[in-house]
Amino acid sequence: MAYFILIGRRIPKQAVTGFKFQNETDNIRSFLSIRIRGKEEIIPFKENKDMSPVKQYLCSVFPKFVKIGDWYLKMSEIREYKPVTAEGRNPYILFKTSKFGNIKVRFPKDENMNAELLVLDQLFDVE
Repeated sequence: MAYFILIGRRIPKQAVTGFKFQNETDNIRSFLSIRIRGKEEIIPFKENKDMSPVKQYLCSVFPKFVKIGDWYLKMSEIREYKPVTAEGRNPYILFKTSKFGNIKVRFPKDENMNAELLVLDQLFDVE
């Protein structure tokens, strides 16, 4: 069993299914939200600059995770994705995941969404 160390804590790699980083806003401090064994844990940072090395470290520990919106997810968590275009609104890709619910990723133009769909099709080996 492979482990990694996160802020002084030893965690099995296979127990992590996803994580996301939230930058500081007027109302909340920056934090890491990580899903370990099906439970979401919040790890706050004192400053935004503290978050950058942790983000680089987690991305190197989990190189095969896919970035979907703000989340970095294990590929097996993604069940389906499809493009959605509604008149008068920005197009988006709707991702259906097993444990994270639905995630919408919006794009300014259809061309940007189509380019992302090509990348996803290659990543998930869709013909």
